Amino acid sequence: AGVYYIQEPSAMAPAEYLMAEPGECILDLCAAPGGKSSQIACSMQGEGLIVCNEIHPARAKILSENIERMGVCNALVTNETPQKLSDNFREYFDRILVDAENCAARQAEILDCAAEMLKPGGRLVYSTCTFAPTENEGSISRFLERHPEFSILPVEKKDGMMPGVPAWTEHPADGLEHTIRLWPHHLK
Repeated sequence: AGVYYIQEPSAMAPAEYLMAEPGECILDLCAAPGGKSSQIACSMQGEGLIVCNEIHPARAKILSENIERMGVCNALVTNETPQKLSDNFREYFDRILVDAENCAARQAEILDCAAEMLKPGGRLVYSTCTFAPTENEGSISRFLERHPEFSILPVEKKDGMMPGVPAWTEHPADGLEHTIRLWPHHLK
């Protein structure tokens, strides 16, 4: 009937750590195919606005179809670059999810745009689907060098979640051990 979306717990963790609440303005910046956006929308209970963005047109079409199929009534699906969004949504969003792929340089651009769009005191959750330290601990450390107004918040780690490894990056940021690594052999 199209009323559920199957995800692994590891794929659901970033949206859980976003801690979206009803009435907020949320941005899922790299949203296709829409599983995390649907999960965030569920937390919002139909109140507020979730902007689901996907830069690739074909993936944005799939995202739009999934958001519609899931019956999310408070979503806006966009097909824009992070730069164009940041030009129009300065300090607009309460919370932003960046579930980034590709390379560390591209992730840096996306994170910088997200920082411009986040309201002061807001929450930014960054996740990747790679084990590469340069795209994880390295990206976070470089981001915090560029944006000292941000800091890493300690969060509860569930069974099988491991801390980030500061030694795996050249200039580790303070608090990097509060980040989370998910290893298949540690999770059920």
